[in-house]
Amino acid sequence: MEHEIEIRRVIKDKHGYRFCDDDFDLQNAIRDVRKSYIRRALEKTKTLDQAASLLGLKSHQVLSSWMQKLGIKR
Repeated sequence: MEHEIEIRRVIKDKHGYRFCDDDFDLQNAIRDVRKSYIRRALEKTKTLDQAASLLGLKSHQVLSSWMQKLGIKR
């Protein structure tokens, strides 16, 4: 059991992930990851089409929809 906790600590420190505890919410964690990647893609690109492509999304409309749901403005 101690070994498992050690591994989790290393992964959390290296990647910034939070592991399941009493107040963990997977939907919030997924939302935070989406926000982070979208913001990074927007910083690296000039257009929504380029950002969508970088993220592997089908179109800038999909990206725009995600941004709206997540409260991200360009």
